[in-house]
Amino acid sequence: MHVAKQLAEKHLQIKIGVSDASLAQLFPESHKHDRFGLIVNEPFGSLGASLLLQAAIVQFFKVAPERRFSAAVYPEIYLFHVGGRHGDHSVFDFWPPRKEVFLADNSPLTVVEALNDRAITRLAIPDGTSGGDTSVFADGPSTWAEQAAARNLLVSCFAYSPEGVTSGADVWLQTSHGSFEENIAATLDIGAVIGSVQDVPPELPGESQPVDNDRWAAIAKLRLGEVEYDYARTIADRRLRSLDGNGLRRESYRRISPEEALSLLTSL
Repeated sequence: MHVAKQLAEKHLQIKIGVSDASLAQLFPESHKHDRFGLIVNEPFGSLGASLLLQAAIVQFFKVAPERRFSAAVYPEIYLFHVGGRHGDHSVFDFWPPRKEVFLADNSPLTVVEALNDRAITRLAIPDGTSGGDTSVFADGPSTWAEQAAARNLLVSCFAYSPEGVTSGADVWLQTSHGSFEENIAATLDIGAVIGSVQDVPPELPGESQPVDNDRWAAIAKLRLGEVEYDYARTIADRRLRSLDGNGLRRESYRRISPEEALSLLTSL
């Protein structure tokens, strides 16, 4: 849970509409039981929402600061791989492994069931053709229950683009602080991270034991072939070029209602 020390609100700038904003405005009505879900449907496409994800992590610890140290806990973040396995994201502290959810069946009903199972309250979803036919949710055991559960749980929903620039955006996050790039670089070259953990074990968080690092490395090794290395390097190079001359990273998102989020699920 290195992110507890790594990421800080002061290094992240938020704008909603034309005004500067805070994490509390980005995630209104935040509470200690919030759970952030990020849907990804292409290899490392989730990195287009890298700042939103990390903002949710910062807010997780801000709401209950004791979770950083005295009552150490990994952030309640969940990555939903829809239609395939889209790369190991455990370096962002999607951990234990159950927090990366693999849905080979990309039916909208399967996805919303997975979100409800994990009580997701904040959701980032790839942008797409809105206005999809939500009647497909009626194919399950109940014609209304899963939709109603999602509407009841979801407080904040965001559409994002894998490229980091979303059409019709009304939220912008930016930073030039290197801490917000570290997990991205490590995710795209996780083999190097595995080697460094085994050669020079990092400081252990919470109640971790040395064997926990070994277990993480063993699981990460099994996923090394999930996305071709050359493909990951292409994404890494593209992201490096997208930084401005001062190392500024900027991403945009569009706030959407739970109803529109359900509609977007039909176009994944």
